[in-house]
This record gives sequence, C-alpha cells and structure tokens, in this order.
Amino acid sequence: MATNQHLVIISLDALGFRDLREHQAELPVLSELMTGGTWVKSVTGIYPTLTYPSHTTIITGQYPSVHGIVNNTKLQPTRRSPDWYWYQKDVQVPTLYDLARQKKLTTAAFLWPVTAGSKITYNLAEIFPNRIWTNQVLVSLKASSPLFLLAMNHKYGHLRNGIKQPQLDEFITACAVDTLTNKKPNLTMIHLVDMDSMRHRYGVRSNEAMAALHRLDRHVGQLIDATKAAGTFADTNFVILGDHYQINVDHMIHLNTLFAQQGWLTARQDQTFEDEWWKLVAAPTNTPQDAGPYITVGVVFGSSMDKSKSDVTIHRMVLEDKDKLGIYIMPGGRHIGAFAEEYEKANKPMPITINIGLDPAITIGATFEPPTTPFGYNELGVAGAIRNQAVQLVDGVTVDEKAIARSEYTLEGYIMPNERIQEDINTHTGKAMPEFPGYDGDANPALQVIKVTAVTHRKNAIMQSVIGPSEEHVSMAGIPTEASILQLVNRAIPGKVTNVYNPPAGGGKLMTIMQIHKDNEADEGIQRQAALLAFSAFKELKTVILVDEDVDIFDMNDVIWTMNTRFQADQDLMVLSGMRNHPLDPSERPQYDPKSIRFRGMSSKLVIDGTVPFDMKDQFERAQFMKVADWEKYLK
Repeated sequence: MATNQHLVIISLDALGFRDLREHQAELPVLSELMTGGTWVKSVTGIYPTLTYPSHTTIITGQYPSVHGIVNNTKLQPTRRSPDWYWYQKDVQVPTLYDLARQKKLTTAAFLWPVTAGSKITYNLAEIFPNRIWTNQVLVSLKASSPLFLLAMNHKYGHLRNGIKQPQLDEFITACAVDTLTNKKPNLTMIHLVDMDSMRHRYGVRSNEAMAALHRLDRHVGQLIDATKAAGTFADTNFVILGDHYQINVDHMIHLNTLFAQQGWLTARQDQTFEDEWWKLVAAPTNTPQDAGPYITVGVVFGSSMDKSKSDVTIHRMVLEDKDKLGIYIMPGGRHIGAFAEEYEKANKPMPITINIGLDPAITIGATFEPPTTPFGYNELGVAGAIRNQAVQLVDGVTVDEKAIARSEYTLEGYIMPNERIQEDINTHTGKAMPEFPGYDGDANPALQVIKVTAVTHRKNAIMQSVIGPSEEHVSMAGIPTEASILQLVNRAIPGKVTNVYNPPAGGGKLMTIMQIHKDNEADEGIQRQAALLAFSAFKELKTVILVDEDVDIFDMNDVIWTMNTRFQADQDLMVLSGMRNHPLDPSERPQYDPKSIRFRGMSSKLVIDGTVPFDMKDQFERAQFMKVADWEKYLK
C-alpha cells in the first residue's frame, strides 16, 4: 500500500446476509455499496463464531487455533468476572496493522477487539474495568493511545453515556470521522456494536435491532463522507463486514445438571440450599442484645412493578431463618418501600438483590434520599457522578432484577407480600441492634420478610459491615443530609450559607453546623431563617449550630469555642417544640416530655446562634498571629 492509499474496514457487529437481503431498500448507503461494489453473499465463519476470535481472524487471516484468540473471555474459573482477550499481546501471529506499521504507514482503530496495548498510531481500544479497584478511565488510558483518547473525549465525550448504546456508537463514529478528516490514516479499523447490543437485549428481529441497523447505515455514510471531506475518497477502499449473526434462543443448557446426570459431578449428601447460604453469609452479631446476625451495609436494588423506576437503599436486615431475612423499611422514607407497597397491593413478591462489599462511591451514593433525590431517582446516578463512571449492573441469577457488578456478596430473593416477622423472634431480647444514636434499637414486632433464593460471592469474599454508632456509619449518613440542607438553603437564600457539616456527635442526622456569610446589616437574622430552612430540608434534624466564616465547622473545639465566646443563652437560643424528628432518638417519647411530645418521634428542636451581630464584627476579630517566613529552617 502506498502512502497515498487508504483502507477503511468497518465491522458492523451481528450484521447478517438476511439484514441486507430483506432491508436493502431501507439502507441507502449500504445499498449503494452493494450495487456499486463487490457484494459477498456467502461467508463461512470460523469456530467459535464469537466477536473476538472473528475480528482477530479478519485482521490476521488465520484460524483461532493459529492466532490464539479462541474465545471472547479467558478461561479463569476462579474469577467471577474473567478477563477478556483485550490485549494485542495475546495474538500469536502478525496482524494487518503490524504489517502496515512495518511499512511506516499510519493506522487507527476504534473499539476494534484485541488491540489494547498495540502500537496502532491512533487507538481507542475496546476494554472495560472488571476489578473493583479500577475504573473505565484508567483501563482505557492504559490500553489506548492516551493523548489521542483524551483529545477525542474532550471533543466528543458529551455524546457518550458510559458504554451504553446507541450513544457509544455515536461517540465512536464522531471520533473516527474526525480522525479520517484530519489524520488521514492509511489503515482505519472501526467496530460498531449498536445492533449487536440491541439484539442481545431485545431479540434478533426486534424493532430496536432494526432501528440500530438503520443507524449503522447512517454511520457508514458519515465515515465515507469524512474521506470525501479529507480529499482521500478516490484513494480509499472500503470493506464493510459483519463478524457473526445471531438467532433467538428459548432454552438454556445447565451443564452442571448434565454433568450430574452423567455421573461426572456428585453433590454432597443432604446438601440443601438453605444450609449452604446460611454458612456463606458471614453476618456479625455485635452485642449480647442483638436480635441475630445483621447485614448492616447491604445495598438493596429493586424496581417498580412496570420496571420504569429503580432504586438502591440501605436497610438493616437480620438473618431470621435458613432462607429468610427480616428487613426494616422506615415508613415513607425509602423508595424501595414504595415499590414494596405496590407489589403488596398486587399480592406479588417483589424481586430484589442485596449487594454487599462495594466501591465506596456506590455505598455513599446509595445513602442519598429525599428531598435531594426525589422518588424515581436511582441513587446509582450519584455514585456514577462521584466515580465519573457509570455503575455496571448484571442480571440476577434467580430473580428478574439487576445486581451491582463486582459485589463481594450478592443475595437474591423476594420481599414477600403480606408477610411479617418479629425481629427478635430467635432471641426475645426486645432489642434489634446498635443504631446510629448509640443505643440498642428496639426490636420491631413486624418486619417485612425477604425469601432468599440465591447467594453469589467472590472467591475469598470479604463481608463488609458497619456498627450503628461508628464514625464510618454516621459519616455516610451525614453526607446526604448535608447535601439536602445545602441544596434547599442555597435555593432560598443563595450565597448566605457557605458550608454545612453534620458531625458524628449527631449521628450524621440529628445535628448540623452551618457556616454563615453576612454582607451587611440587612443580612442580620438571615442566619436564623437558614436554620428554619434546614429543619424543612431534613425533618429528622434536631439541633442547628450557626457560626461565622472564621470558624472551622469541622473542628468541634472551634465550634464549642464559638458557643463560649459568641453566644448568650438568653438571646441566642431558639427552641421549637412539637416538631417531627427521627424515631430512634430515645428521648422522643411522651414519658420524657408530656407537654411537647404527644406521640413518639416528636421533638423540641434547638437553634444555637453563634454568629456575631454584623454591627459588632470589629469587636470579635480573632487574634492574628505573626507569620514566620523562614519556618522551614527550624525543621532541619
């Protein structure tokens, strides 16, 4: 190939002869290529006819037994998520792009399988993270041409939504068009996956798959037009191909059953599912009063009956029986509870998964709740924003619900309709477990029931747990509370609250410290309105402490210093009685304060105003210490 010659290979994943034969009239670009070029109507695929072996054969001209890519994934039976044959180093023969490089020709690849780590000039490799400690950005940068990847993502990243289709193909096509126009590589390999994804999800002849076929026709036209814009069209050969076709299947083969029937696999005597799962889940019992072993940081994934809404929340769950969990869902406080009510009214069990041992961003994201994340908002979106990468989901093994990929443990089951269980039925202690206020919570007489149907876990799985009053737990609880308060206050009085902190002393929920900014005398009093807004934003809040901007809200010594030097109890204290609060505060019961607490869960709320009156600010300036310019010499 001369340096002024170009070859563009476009692989339309899952494209078959039937697609072209039946829909040629609807595909103007492909139809023109079929009539004006060479149309190969019959191809014998290699075995196995999978994406990665097929693409490697296309680019090497060899069978899998020779080139070495014998499957999409590697044989790694000890891994829950095995590695794929992403890297070019696994290819055991020269490739077309290797030969092009030897001839000092430029090359480009866009999601072409088994090209990660290659010396392709402009490479966006196909790869995804399958280890809990990594993410899409890191693995893509390692596998691709890093500067090229960053440049393309800066230009066209807005088109992409993680690895979801059809957005991913829109992104890849835009990148390829840009490269064909501006870089003019001699060899370009493009892999478009939209139709393959739609066929896997909706069926081979589904409307969604046919819509994807039309999008692919449009993308091919965009790529051809790019060569015309670059002035290379006359010197470019195009190869448009499919790597395999698909057929719908109605049955699955479970090899373990076949192996057992043939005597190749023997089950242990009296092995039952119930005994096994009970042993698998290492749920701890933390105090002598606990109602049983508890799952304390299991992220529950569930959906509405019509699957239009989904959500994740964290609940306390106690192991009650060999196939049964009790789950406490606070009334009106969680989206999962709304879904469960819907199923219960229909007298149907609700499929769920319980995901334990996750990326911390997912666990933190799952703690967000109304009003920050209203009904219908799945908090995995928060987790994705924190990670700058979508949270990968997988299908349940025994339930029609999603699970979070790469969990240490995943329990599957159903929330049973119209079935309740006494929380301490096995211990009769009257207590549940230690809760965030620092006390043993009372056992609930009627928990909802989860029927467990399966447990999957990683090899040498780690059981994650938190203790109710631990700083780990209350910090997770505090983050979404701070967000709720800051969001509402900034909407009402923008710029007047500069920061919010819910310290562990308040369990992350009961106390907040608000840092106030006053511009002039007209802002005097705005701090107390901010406190009232905080109570509106989060009904479980009990105490608000207001401080000035020169106070470190994350240092309780500084906050208490404020109360001692900028606070007078007879005028800077506000008490609001007869309001709602968190039911786990043991002081919120009628016996404690009959005049103000009519029903349990009511409370008197407190505002401590430690801000300096605006007209007296000059009398409350903190000591300004001298700076030591040469401080480093004292450390030598």
